[in-house]
Amino acid sequence: MEIHYQNSRADYQAYVEFLWRGHKAGQREQFYLSSAWYFVVLGLGGYLAYKYGEAFAACIFVALAGYHLKQNGSFSRQWSRQVAGYVSNNRESSNRLVIDERGLTETFAGIQVHLPWSELHDYVVTDDRLYIWYLSHRAVIVPFRYLKDDERRELLAVLRQHGVLERAVEPQR
Repeated sequence: MEIHYQNSRADYQAYVEFLWRGHKAGQREQFYLSSAWYFVVLGLGGYLAYKYGEAFAACIFVALAGYHLKQNGSFSRQWSRQVAGYVSNNRESSNRLVIDERGLTETFAGIQVHLPWSELHDYVVTDDRLYIWYLSHRAVIVPFRYLKDDERRELLAVLRQHGVLERAVEPQR
């Protein structure tokens, strides 16, 4: 079986968000906790500067708080920047996936990666993509938009036939 497809930035973004979905809540909590501490320190500094007649220094503390809010006002903006940073490291590429009795061979951006069946531990099916995991943080990303329904069913059947298990995915909170 041979499949030709292209991974776009949207595919890489979905992959990174899927990969990090378990860490998002912890990062959100840490983001708001560190922001709260930052504002407490700035508030204390501004209060002390104002109390001792240093209006200019107090204005600097207020300006720092405003700048922090402008740059980091919400976690979702910070999360999007972080994901975009990782996505920018991946170029869009035309890929070829060959599936045979020896395993999977993916060719992308002039690089060929052969993965024997024993190295593939599981796969995840989402609405738009198939992730075939071969390391804890590495997967072959196959966008379903390039597959017909019968090709999709055949690909999943071949994976199951060779002992690659479907991973149960917990719903997002």
